[in-house]
Parts: sequence; structure tokens; C-alpha cells
Amino acid sequence: MKKLFTYLVVFFIPVMQVLAVGEVMYVTPEGTGDGSSWENASNFAAAAEVARVQEVKPQIWVKAGTYVFSSTVLFDHLFIYGGFSGTETMLSERNWATNQTIFDGNDAIQLFRNSLGTERGSNATSIDCLLDGVIVQNGLSPADVNGGAMIINNGAVIRNCIFRNNATQNAKHGGAIHCNTNTITIENSLFINNTSTGNGGAIQIGGSTTVTARSCTFANNKAVNPGGAIGVGATSSNLNLINSIVYNNLYGSDYNSYGANANINGGGTIISKHSAVESTSTKFTNTDDVNHIFLDRNAEVPVVPGFVSPSTIIGKGANETEINEINNASFRLQGTSPCVNTGLNEEVAAISLDLGHKSRIAENVVDMGAYEYEAPNNIFSGYLDGSVSVIVSDHEMRISGGKKGQLVQLIDLRGVVLNVQELKSDNETAYFRLTNRGIYLVSVDNKVLKVRF
Repeated sequence: MKKLFTYLVVFFIPVMQVLAVGEVMYVTPEGTGDGSSWENASNFAAAAEVARVQEVKPQIWVKAGTYVFSSTVLFDHLFIYGGFSGTETMLSERNWATNQTIFDGNDAIQLFRNSLGTERGSNATSIDCLLDGVIVQNGLSPADVNGGAMIINNGAVIRNCIFRNNATQNAKHGGAIHCNTNTITIENSLFINNTSTGNGGAIQIGGSTTVTARSCTFANNKAVNPGGAIGVGATSSNLNLINSIVYNNLYGSDYNSYGANANINGGGTIISKHSAVESTSTKFTNTDDVNHIFLDRNAEVPVVPGFVSPSTIIGKGANETEINEINNASFRLQGTSPCVNTGLNEEVAAISLDLGHKSRIAENVVDMGAYEYEAPNNIFSGYLDGSVSVIVSDHEMRISGGKKGQLVQLIDLRGVVLNVQELKSDNETAYFRLTNRGIYLVSVDNKVLKVRF
């Protein structure tokens, strides 16, 4: 373990900067103040150093914006909350989906790590710390260290976070996070497009470590060794997977989301509880799971989670075009998903909002994954010539009120006819499927309506 300490580089507070310490310390991208208010906000590095050493640990409230890390931050005893616009006076006023707080490793830095003790099991020290409501991206672990973005220990909690485009190097494990010791909790979080040169494309669980992943989505991650999304390092590496979705993660060229270092059937106690996983590991066929869904793209009737608009990229994005696609993807569920209304409500009793800052239980039963299915609202409604109605909802356009024999046409702004339907009877409804956002023209008997989708 001594070797790992050589990579712990902490920020130092400028000599002339004195920070105020209360129940909350305020941080903005341009902050140079004492952290006592939004108007006198500090920078993140200074706030982290001061907060950690206080007897009563303050919360660190971080305003929306991008924070590019130049060195690794010690995660011990930090309680970090993102999602603020910079005017809030209560934690409940923040919105992490609208006010995105982004921590960026610049493809060079592992962003956070806990102190690494030599003890495991019952002798491991618990180090309370929390990361809540931030996006962690572009982390890169040191050459001989696990965990592309973070390496965390007993007591750490990750909540309401997105981990994307993080990576390890030199056959190291855990593209986004290496979970190093004892008990770690990850909930209401999304792991996409992380890459491990070892195992665990998103996370890796070390020996004598138990991770509880609750209401999480793992998708489009990649690993060289078993565990396209979740990897384990030993027979004492345990996982409680609750209300979660693990899909479209690559181990080599196989869609296998779980595995040990060299064996997809290895690891300790692996429990799936109201979760959906794409994996052929026997860990999910040994009868100790509860309401487990086997995701299988190759079944006669494919069983897939049905994300709204996932990216086509697997693993870390290689260029600006791929990264833009990754960042704009949606892993919210479609209404036809087998993961809708199939979670366990008691497991989200303390979670009121999903990762999109919507109600965590939209109907009577919680959904699997980080996002609740959101019933479509009419996003466009209008009339053509006072009698023909046009409604767009959930990628579907419906044109009603026409007469028998009329031609209903869907046209793009270049004048290209995308679809056409002749009405066979009065008041028949024409249906068109819209796959791309944009502006369309609807024509009925040479009368035209512009529709924005």
C-alpha cells in the first residue's frame, strides 16, 4: 500500500486566503472568497482542505459549472453537494439535473481518493464521506493504481451522480471507481462509457469489500477482463444490487456485465434484488436473487431495458463527436420497459427524487435504474384549418379530423416528403413516428402546419 500513497497530491490553500467555517462552505468556479456565502464563495480546493480538518465537518455546496482538477483530492471527511445555481439557502432547493456541477479530470487525473490503510474486514477504519449531485468525467488513474475517477474506502457514499468517460491504464481495474475496503454505498447514480484496462468497466470491488448499488444504471461501459460494468477482485468481494439496471456493457467482445478478474462466475456473495442484468454468470442463477430480470438481446423475444435514447458508443468516447453523443444520451425508460414498476419501494424510502430530479416513485411502484419512467405529455398540439388536429407525444405524431381520400404528408424543412398516408375514412387518425428532434411540416390538402418536436 505504501506505493499508492505516492500518488496522493493535495491542494494547498494560498497563504493569504483565510476561510470561514460554518455549517456550509460555498464554492463557485471563480470563487476567491472565504466560503462564508455565495457572494464570498471559495474555490473548491481551498474549501476541501479546510472542511476536512474541522471537528464538525461542514457541507460543501458547489455551484453549477465545470471544475477542472489539476491534482487528486483527498476524499476523507468531505461532504460534497452539487446542483446549485448560487442563490439557494436550503439544500432542498438545489437541482442537480438543471444546475450541473461537473468535476473533470482532464484525461490526466484521478479526481478523489480516500486514505489507504492496510487493514480490511472488521479492522478497517470507517471514513465518512459523501459525493452527491455531481458529474464526474474524464478521470484517469495513475499508471499502477485502480479506479479511473475515484478510489474509495469503508464509509464512503456516492449519490445522485453521473460517472462518464473515465478510464484506467496498465491493466488496472474499475474504470470509474475502485471500491477498496469494507462497506460502500452507491445509489441513484448513472455509470456510462467508462473503460477499464483490467476488470470492472464501471466499478471494481476489492477483497473484503461489500458494495450496495441501489437504483443505479450501468450502461455502455467496457473492460478488457470479465465484468464489463461490475468487476470483483476476490471471493470476499460482495455485491448487493438493488433496483438497478446493468446492460450493454462489454467484456472484450462479449456483452457480459459482471465478472471476477479472470472468471465471470467468480467473486463472493452477489445478490440481485429487483434488478435487471445482462450476464451469463452463474452468480445470477444460484437461486439467492429476488425478482431478478435476465436481460437477453438474443432471445426470441429480446428482453432489453428500453432506454429512451442511449448512445451508440461503448466505452470512453474517442473524439468530440462521440463525447457529444454520450453527453446527450438519455437512459430514462420507455413505457414498454420491463423495468418499469418492478422495483422495491422500501429500498427507496430515503430517496425522494430520481437522477433526473423527478419524483422517485412516479406511479405506485418504483422503477429499476437511476431514472423513473416519465409518462409523456403532449409536447405539441395544434390545428390545421380549424378542424384537423395535430398532436405530438412520446415520438409519435397523430393527425385527426381529416376526410376520406385526403393525403396526409410529413415533410422536412428541405421539402422532402418523409411519409404519406391516404385517409380511408372520415376522421381516421394518421400516425407518424418521429425519431429525430427538429421542425417538421404537416400537409393536408395543401394546407400546411409547422410542428416543432
